Amino acid sequence: MKPFRPLFVSYASMDEFPMIGVYKRCLRLMRPLMALGVEATLLHFGERLPLDALVRTVLKRADVRQIGLGAPPTAFFDVLREVQPSIVVLGETPVRGYLATLHRAAASMGIRQICIENYYGHSHSRVHMDRWPDISGWLFLGLPDTGSWGWMGRRVCLAPPLLARRAALDSKPAADLTILAYDAHVARFGYDLLRRLSPPLVPTIVTTKPLQGLFGGQRTRIRQAVLPLPSETAYRQLLSRSRLVVCKNGFQQMAESLSVGTPVICPSVYGGVPPELVPPHMAPYIRISDPTAPDWRRIISTVRSLPFHRVDMPWLKEFAEIRQPIDVALRGLLRLFAT
Repeated sequence: MKPFRPLFVSYASMDEFPMIGVYKRCLRLMRPLMALGVEATLLHFGERLPLDALVRTVLKRADVRQIGLGAPPTAFFDVLREVQPSIVVLGETPVRGYLATLHRAAASMGIRQICIENYYGHSHSRVHMDRWPDISGWLFLGLPDTGSWGWMGRRVCLAPPLLARRAALDSKPAADLTILAYDAHVARFGYDLLRRLSPPLVPTIVTTKPLQGLFGGQRTRIRQAVLPLPSETAYRQLLSRSRLVVCKNGFQQMAESLSVGTPVICPSVYGGVPPELVPPHMAPYIRISDPTAPDWRRIISTVRSLPFHRVDMPWLKEFAEIRQPIDVALRGLLRLFAT
């Protein structure tokens, strides 16, 4: 009997506007699948990320194929013929570019496809299902606007953000704010924010090596802790134990922070979610700023008014009861495979 072999399709960019969310969520789902003995393959476009524990674990065991920039459509057919996947798992809706080309190739070859997508709300999910009829199942990741996580139909599952296992340290905020400075735009916004803050606020800055000098080599009025990129477990703990997170306006970063009850302030950057598209059920806990003309008075007022207890968001209690969020998504994925 032919083994079940899913083909995950991802992309990443580490240029001026890093986009790594699709790559990371594919790896986060591939790791537990391979632990179950599933022979997963990754088809990746663009750059690979630095070898953190997650990336190292998956790439060590997975069959990885990479298609470079400017590849002709025939390259996609070649990969599909070589891998012969049982199903294609698109890391994002195939609106354009390589994902759209791969989607059309798989459809023409009669290969079943399911898609992982951000959850902007119930009506948004219906639009996706109607617009891409060749996709037979959807795994949406995000925060519930009505009801709770689970099945929204026979072939549609809503799962929580793919954070690591809940830990005992999740309970009480222990830091004033965490700045996720993965790219220069957020790093500059974060540094400009720090210059305007006063003690006793103590921020934690998570950044890459090239950007650490921006914080370590500049003087501000407050003490700061600069950390390298964290493990999956440490990342969840940083979000859980902060009163505020400063990050790019990427859907996953915002949803991950809100899932543990931590509001966010974001500079609006290319590839992120514009303010008008932030889901209404998430909007009260998000402030997106124009990085070219930030309203610092409003931003500083928001930081200074932060509560010292966890913000009461509608999904917080239910999420806190989920010991391993990735398991929820994994069960949904396995059921979609079988549907």
